[in-house]
Amino acid sequence: MRLEVKGLKKRYGDTRALDGLDITADAGEVLGIAGPNGAGKSTLVRLLAAEEEEDEGGIFLGGKRWSTHERRQQVAVVHQESKLFPTLTVTENLLVGVARSKLLRPAPTSAEADLLREFGLSSSAGKPLESCSLVVHQLVEIARAMLRDARAFLFDEPNSALTSEESKRLFQHIQRLREESSCIVVLISHRLDDLVSHCDRVVVVRDGRVFLELKGGELTTSALGQAIIGASSDPGALDPGSARGVEARARGRSSDNHPDHRADALLRVSGWSDRAGSAFRGVDFAVHTGEALLITGQEGSGGREIVQSLGGVRVAGGIVEFGGLGTTGEEREEVVCYLPADRRAGLFENFSVAANLASRLGRGTIASRAGHLRRSRIMRIGEGLIERLRIRARSPLQPIATLSGGNQQKVSVGSALAAAPSILLVEEPTRGVDVGTKEEIYSALHAYLAEGNALVAFSPELDEVFRLATTVCVSVDGRLSPPVSRGSFGRLEELADWVDGVTSTARVAPEFR
Repeated sequence: MRLEVKGLKKRYGDTRALDGLDITADAGEVLGIAGPNGAGKSTLVRLLAAEEEEDEGGIFLGGKRWSTHERRQQVAVVHQESKLFPTLTVTENLLVGVARSKLLRPAPTSAEADLLREFGLSSSAGKPLESCSLVVHQLVEIARAMLRDARAFLFDEPNSALTSEESKRLFQHIQRLREESSCIVVLISHRLDDLVSHCDRVVVVRDGRVFLELKGGELTTSALGQAIIGASSDPGALDPGSARGVEARARGRSSDNHPDHRADALLRVSGWSDRAGSAFRGVDFAVHTGEALLITGQEGSGGREIVQSLGGVRVAGGIVEFGGLGTTGEEREEVVCYLPADRRAGLFENFSVAANLASRLGRGTIASRAGHLRRSRIMRIGEGLIERLRIRARSPLQPIATLSGGNQQKVSVGSALAAAPSILLVEEPTRGVDVGTKEEIYSALHAYLAEGNALVAFSPELDEVFRLATTVCVSVDGRLSPPVSRGSFGRLEELADWVDGVTSTARVAPEFR
């Protein structure tokens, strides 16, 4: 059985998302699709799933045109941003669309209960989804797809929030689909290692067309990376040990001059403990001018929740001083800006790009004394940030919802930078974006730090920690390790070994008691 995409075109206003795309995928293989943000990957997913209709071209299965109705019934999708029902429970989300009784809500079968257990969702089965973590959202989305009796499975950044163990289970399911059925399996990912390890072929898409196909010995992370960012891009962008990659290391501080004792702290945290649950306790650290503190660790270890609590979206208690100002709401807003992992929570989907970029600015900046919006001012702000962050938008007035995920992430970061906070709090600064877009976001954040500001971020991705951090902490079982200078690690592997060592010895190490 073969899936054929022939001459597929799709436009959104003046933007050509797909421009004559031709792709084939065979049953019994995993086809990978890679490309920079805005290349048309997610548009392809929506067309294959018949969530939208193509302008030109056709989609064929087994040599016959695959109708819109058939695709809606026969394609299972794991979207980059989950499409679930927040007020329903985990189990109810899993069983949406299942009709076993005219009177009663369906109960999970033994196979469905096994799937919940296999993905670690049993303990959350009765909880409303809105009270669950981003990881649970992604796992429910995956489990829903796995339950479908589909002819094609499309995975669009399926493990962007998952731990390595959860990702391993996901790819075991994907390989099972490949080996045990005659279905089509397509994996879209910015994680080059995943594409190389789990795909038979990878097609690189750029500007809505196929740019390159790699398979066999040609399929390497280096070849993929160069194809995605373009031959004209800086090759050092792919090398964490390059001059640009160690920019943060040059600003790193040795353990002999412990940063907590410096006088230029923009943020001091003492005895900070979770009150919304038991995610973390007794957290102490300080962050200084020009410093990027990256908290890493497994999901559920408390690192993400620490950043959320400092951002004011999770209840915690203890002593926190922002730039010596204290912790009142008004003072916090003046010096701190928080960006959640789910970019949709930080954007206004019905606003334009410019309006989103200016959305965190105060009345005095974007409104007249009478309270009327200064639209020309908002446009100038938007134009400047679009150029500065290289946001791919045809106009500052383009609806934010029509941008690719990576460009939306740039808008989210840009809105925070426009507000000029002294401290930026971020969950996963580059979640779900390609290597080229990562470089652009890292560059913008490094420039922000060079202005004397500070960054506190959670990221489970060690390559991101290596690229961005000046100081690193590891969260384990709700505790935070003492900070270590990023400059202590010359290579990514050294950082990974240290994190593994901290994690494995945390329960007996005195500093975690």
